[in-house]
Amino acid sequence: KPQDTTKANSPSAIPFSDGELQEEEKVNGPKEVDFRGSQYQTNPYSKTSTDLAIEALHRKKARLATIHETLGHVSFTRLKLLARCGLIPRDLANVEPPVCPGCAYGKAHRRPWAYKGIKNRKPIWQAASPGKVVSVDQLISPTDGFVPVHRGNPTTKRYVGATVFVDHYSDFTYIHLMTKMDADQTVEAKLAFERQAKSYGVSIKHYHADNGLFDTKAFKRSIEMANQTLTFCGVNAHHQNGKAKNRIKDVTTNARTSLLHAAHRWPKAISPALWPAALKHYTNLRNSLPTEFKKGGKQGRRKLPDQYKNSPLSKFSGTEIQPNLDHFHPFGSPVYVLENALQQQHSHNKWRDRSRVGIYLCHSPQHASNVSLILNTQTGNVSPQFHCIFDDAFETCARDAKFQSLWQAKARLQKAPSSFKLTDQRIDHVATKPYERFLSNPAMENTNTEFGNSFQTPFEATNESSDFMSNEHVADQQAPTE
Repeated sequence: KPQDTTKANSPSAIPFSDGELQEEEKVNGPKEVDFRGSQYQTNPYSKTSTDLAIEALHRKKARLATIHETLGHVSFTRLKLLARCGLIPRDLANVEPPVCPGCAYGKAHRRPWAYKGIKNRKPIWQAASPGKVVSVDQLISPTDGFVPVHRGNPTTKRYVGATVFVDHYSDFTYIHLMTKMDADQTVEAKLAFERQAKSYGVSIKHYHADNGLFDTKAFKRSIEMANQTLTFCGVNAHHQNGKAKNRIKDVTTNARTSLLHAAHRWPKAISPALWPAALKHYTNLRNSLPTEFKKGGKQGRRKLPDQYKNSPLSKFSGTEIQPNLDHFHPFGSPVYVLENALQQQHSHNKWRDRSRVGIYLCHSPQHASNVSLILNTQTGNVSPQFHCIFDDAFETCARDAKFQSLWQAKARLQKAPSSFKLTDQRIDHVATKPYERFLSNPAMENTNTEFGNSFQTPFEATNESSDFMSNEHVADQQAPTE
């Protein structure tokens, strides 16, 4: 009796059971397995153990890259030590470091062709206690920096540079942003640093600086009034102040890397004028991360773990402070802030957005470490926020197609679009009736009310920013809040 071999001879016919396979072998004979591809191939969507191992390695590399970006693009060698001590997941200690495009854009330099060697490095005089020797220098930015305000219209003042203080004993770094490079603001930077040091129980005894603004009568008079001493490096011998010079290079390089990384991920919202916030963000990271690694050993039969401790902040303050790495986020990353009405447990339209998008700048110097300074992309104001959702991987930037950033135009950093209005408070939700109580006030049309600087600590408040405290009740009546 003839057999029906249509199903067996079809190229797409794959036996689903052992019975069908035996019947086919009775008719056509046993089949040889062709590993190069045959009709008896396995499910193409199934994954072997090698594929699963490769995918797991890729996930680990992605986690390591995210942590690298969160901690201000710190070196992968240092991340390996953090993983060995358990400050980040331990399974990332042996992962091959991925290529970071942010570091490629921000830290690229010529390949070295000669090395000085260890013998040619001259040691500097070591300080015995915090505040005994402090190196100080200044940096000037070719791009004007954005000065943040908490309420009202953004100010037209701009940062043009900063004064950098480095403590020799603890390696603690302090940066004071300046709107004018003159002797008066240099003295203000010195007094602000000393008040910050005094809050940690440290008194400054000696400064080492370049010439220039530090050789003025105003700065020398401030040194004499505080019973301090001052030394200078030689004219055009900047290598004699190498501690401060190297620190300026370090903070500038890493702040530039974080800024360019955010600008490439979110070009609509990130501007080069945010370099002051990038400097503050990296300085906070640098002061909080540990610097001394101690390899674990054995005590009897017990194995001692590796330790990574003594951050610059802990050595400067004289207390052991363990950093909470969960409170750090990549500079310039999107942040979704809960609406003000919901934060105050008030009623809110159930069909409207419950959060607004902002830009993460740095930790607030006047609050806890889990309170961040967020730049409002619509008003240009900077406020300390706690009820936030952070997007550390910049994943929502490409999905939010209707997003439009207006803070650059309101801060006078770029030309406003044709449909731009100063009275617009939000454009990232369904259009509603404008705020009539502000539109009806003619005083709001050309208001230039200035408020306190969000980057400054209570010790950095200048005479101009002190007007914010005396005019706060007037500003609440004239300008909309965040």
